[in-house]
Amino acid sequence: MANGLQPSFIKCFYHTLYGAHTRTVPIRQWYVGGGVGGSALNWLSDPVSVDTVLKATLNLEKVLVPSTTVFDYYEVWNYPDPTDLPIPVATAPLAIAGTGGGTGWAEAVEQTFIIRTAAFGLFKWIMLDVPTDNFFGKVNPADFSSDFTALMSNLTADTSIYAGRDNSKPNIVKQATITLNEKLRRAYKLT
Repeated sequence: MANGLQPSFIKCFYHTLYGAHTRTVPIRQWYVGGGVGGSALNWLSDPVSVDTVLKATLNLEKVLVPSTTVFDYYEVWNYPDPTDLPIPVATAPLAIAGTGGGTGWAEAVEQTFIIRTAAFGLFKWIMLDVPTDNFFGKVNPADFSSDFTALMSNLTADTSIYAGRDNSKPNIVKQATITLNEKLRRAYKLT
């Protein structure tokens, strides 16, 4: 389905110094088995552990966020049929804390990595309350740090389970943007 979360998705719950957040990411078809979080097909059509893949991704992300950011737990949701409502099928703790040493303004900051999918849709990986190093704007892939590049390589790998909302593979990294999130600014009473 175009612009949908089918056939399955992960909700990753985390908190920062400023608030609690949830990231929702579409994945390929979920299956029972493969450990605590079940399994999903990677882009080589091999079933892999959702828990293993997600933890590997978050361990790459943790170097980009401060120690006050903690990934708490995740839930996996699955659509029994495309016309059905999604149902929760697995949950597990994470307890992964940030290790990054970034500086600058972080409260209500949104960093968005934008990746073009194989079907020309968009896949976005959004991080909230991340340090800006006193920079707001667009960063092109040629200017990515090695930590940015490692995270993007993980998200676009054939061995990943992540999908765009067009149910196709995240393929080509377009850019990263660093902005203030207006909804968070209001929630944090910054405006």
